[in-house]
Amino acid sequence: MSVLVAFSFGLMQDQSFASGGSGSGGTGGGGGGGGGVTTTTFSGNWSGTITTSFGTGAFTMGLSQSQTGVSGSAHFGAPIFDSTRKVTGTLLSATQFSGFVLSGEGSLPITGTLSADGSTITGTVTQGEVYTYIVKRN
Repeated sequence: MSVLVAFSFGLMQDQSFASGGSGSGGTGGGGGGGGGVTTTTFSGNWSGTITTSFGTGAFTMGLSQSQTGVSGSAHFGAPIFDSTRKVTGTLLSATQFSGFVLSGEGSLPITGTLSADGSTITGTVTQGEVYTYIVKRN
């Protein structure tokens, strides 16, 4: 049994693919390749919504993933505070992070969980109350 672990770096990276090979050779032609193996990453640009007691607003993130964490920025649209803030976090697993949204007045805890197919992040931001967000990969 083999286990493939891969990390992707860069702000614009979507997903990494490992080729299954060509499978060619032998009499009568070869078989097809083994297909690709998709590895998910938090790296990329994300857009969606965040829900608060004030209503629902736009929420976007641009994230870069390293071997141990994520960093980048988050933009909160109205009704929260219509502002872009720095994000930094630690990977808890291949599909979860926990960290902070940094501002001049302190920091707000943020969590995120990446879907199995790497297309969606769901999570929370806490500012006195817990706000929930859902973003999809652009």
